[in-house]
This record gives sequence, C-alpha cells and structure tokens, in this order.
Amino acid sequence: NHHKLEELHHRLEERFHPLDRTDFNPWKDMLGDDWDNENRFEGWGAGEWSDLKPTDKVLSLHKAHLSKLVQCGVRGFRFDAAKHIRPETMEVYTTHVRR
Repeated sequence: NHHKLEELHHRLEERFHPLDRTDFNPWKDMLGDDWDNENRFEGWGAGEWSDLKPTDKVLSLHKAHLSKLVQCGVRGFRFDAAKHIRPETMEVYTTHVRR
C-alpha cells in the first residue's frame, strides 16, 4: 500500500538524518541464489530498512565515525557481513583506517 510505504520512508528520514531515502538501496528479499551471487551486495534487509548506497555522503559519515573510533583508541575493526560490501567500498574503509 502506497500510504504505508510513504510512512516508512518518513520514519527512515526521521531516524537516519542526515541520510534520506536517496542514500538507501531499494529493499528486497535475499532468498535462494540472491544470497550468494552478484545480487548479494545491495538491497537486502529486514523489511523495515535497507542497506546504504556508498554515496559520498554515506562514505563521509562512515569515515568520520571510523576516525572517532580510532581517536578513542580502537585498533581493530570487524566488518560484519563483509561479503555484502562491494570490494571497492571495503577498500575505502580499510584505506581510511590504515592512515
């Protein structure tokens, strides 16, 4: 229903400011072959959220968060579900924390 979808978009924008719906991939079920093929990178979630696109805004926010963690003394990172992160995006994160 269109109304429920708009309500969900509004909730996402409220909860994830400064991110908005353009920063998220469309959600889809990750079933069958999609779990482990080229489709595994984008669009999966729990129905109420989806994964973030690697936009400049998203990467900038993530790198700022990683920097704060390093400044607080964190010396190691674990990227859960790394198989769902495109290699070029992972490289942005790992290059950033190695500086």
